[in-house]
Amino acid sequence: MKENTQNILVVVTVALAIFVTNLDISIVNIALPTLSNTFNTGTDEVSRVIIAYLLALVGSLLVFGRLADQKGVEKIFIIGFSIFTIASVFCALSPTIDFLNIFRFMQGLGGAMLLAGFGAIVLKYLPPEKRGRAFGFSTVFGGIGVAIGPPVGGFLIEYLSWHWIFIVNVPIGIIGISLALRVLNKKHVPPPSSGSSGFDLTGAVLSFVGLFVLFYMMNTADKSGWLSLRTLGMLAFSILCFILFIIREKRYSTPLVDLSVFKIKNLVLGFFTLIFVTMVLDGLTFIFPFFFDLICKIGAGQTGLLLMIAPLAIIFVSPVSGYLSDFKGPRFVGVISLIFLVGSTVMIVMFNSQTSYYFIAISFILFGIALALFYTSNTTFIMNYAEKGKEGMLSALLAVVTYLGASFGISVFEIVFSLKFDINKSDSLTSIPENIVLSGYQNAMILGIILSVLGLIAIVIAKEKGASK
Repeated sequence: MKENTQNILVVVTVALAIFVTNLDISIVNIALPTLSNTFNTGTDEVSRVIIAYLLALVGSLLVFGRLADQKGVEKIFIIGFSIFTIASVFCALSPTIDFLNIFRFMQGLGGAMLLAGFGAIVLKYLPPEKRGRAFGFSTVFGGIGVAIGPPVGGFLIEYLSWHWIFIVNVPIGIIGISLALRVLNKKHVPPPSSGSSGFDLTGAVLSFVGLFVLFYMMNTADKSGWLSLRTLGMLAFSILCFILFIIREKRYSTPLVDLSVFKIKNLVLGFFTLIFVTMVLDGLTFIFPFFFDLICKIGAGQTGLLLMIAPLAIIFVSPVSGYLSDFKGPRFVGVISLIFLVGSTVMIVMFNSQTSYYFIAISFILFGIALALFYTSNTTFIMNYAEKGKEGMLSALLAVVTYLGASFGISVFEIVFSLKFDINKSDSLTSIPENIVLSGYQNAMILGIILSVLGLIAIVIAKEKGASK
C-alpha cells in the first residue's frame, strides 16, 4: 500500500507540472486585451507576453534535458518548479510590459525544466506496467490546463485583476515543490561519473539559438510575410545553427543530444507520427473559429462551446488510454487512435453551412477520442526507448517535437486555408465570398486527412521496443 501511495504521489507531482505549464499558455491569451490597455501598448508588443514564454520554453528544452541526465532529473525538476513559481510572483508585480516579458521568459525556463523532466521521472519511479496510466493521467491534467485557462482567466480578470492570472500559479507551485521534495527520493539520483560530467556549452548555445530563432520566425512570419527577406534570413540562420550543432554533437565526447537515437527507425517513426498528429490538432484548431464565424455565421459563445467538445473527450478518455497502453501495448493503442483520427477528419471535411450540430458534435467527440488515445500511447511508445541515463534527453526531444509540430501545423494550415484569398491588409475576411472561404477550409481539412493517413502508416510500420522484428 505504501508503494502504491508513493506511485500515486509521483504521478500527481508530474501531472501538476504538466497542468501548470499548459495553463500558463492558455490563461494568458484571454488577458492580452486587458494587458494592452493596462500598459498602453499595441497588439504586436503585448503578443510578446505569449511569445517570450514559448521561446524560452522551446529554446532551452534540450539544454535542461541534458542537465537532467547529468545532475539528476529530481534536482532540475524541483529547481524548475521553484523558478516557475517565483517568476509567476514577479509577473504579477511587473510595473511595465518589458518587465512582464522578462519574467515570462523566466517562467518559460522553469517550464522547460519541468517538461524536460516529467517523462524521465515516470520512467525512473514507476514500473513498466503502470507507465501508460501515468502518462494518461498527465494528459488529462494537461488537457484540463488548456481547457480551463480561458474561463478561469476571464473570471479572475473580471472579478479581481489581471495580476491574479499569475498569482494563481503560486499555490500550485508550492504544492508541486512540496510533493517533489517528498516523493522524489535521493536514492534515485545517479552518482556523478567522469564520463558524463562534461557539458557541451557550445552545443547548448547552438541549440538554444537555433530553436529560438526558428520558433520566433514561425510565430511572426504571418506579419512580415513568409517570403520576406526577414523571414528567409531567420530560416537560413536557424538552419545554419542546426548544421553546426550536428557537426558539434558528432565530435563532442558528451553531446547535448545523442544523435544515435535517430538511427533507431521505430523511434524516428514515433516522432514523425507525433509531428503529423500535432500538426493536425493545432492546424484544425486554428481553422475552426474562422469556419464557424464565416461559414456557419455563429457567435463566439456557440463556437467556444463546440470547441470544448474535443478537450472534454480527451479528459475523459485519456485514463482509459493509459490502461489500454499498459495492457495492450502503446503501438496497438496508437494504431486505433490514428484510425479514429482519419475517420474524424473525413467527417470534418464534410462540414458546411448546413451541417447539423449533432454531426459536428459526433465528429469532435471522435476527434477528441483519437487525440486522447494517441498522446498517451505515443508518449509511452517513445519514452520506452529511453536508455538509462538518457531519459531527460528523450523527454526534452519529445517536448521539442510537440511544440515545433504545433507551430508548423498552424503555419501550414493557415497558408493552405488562405491560399485563394485575394484581400488587402485593410480588408476584412468577411469581404471574401463564402464559396472561397469554404474551399479554403476544405483544402485545409484534406491536408489534415493526408497527414492523418501518413501518421497511421508510420505507426503501423513502427514496432515497440522489445517486439520481434
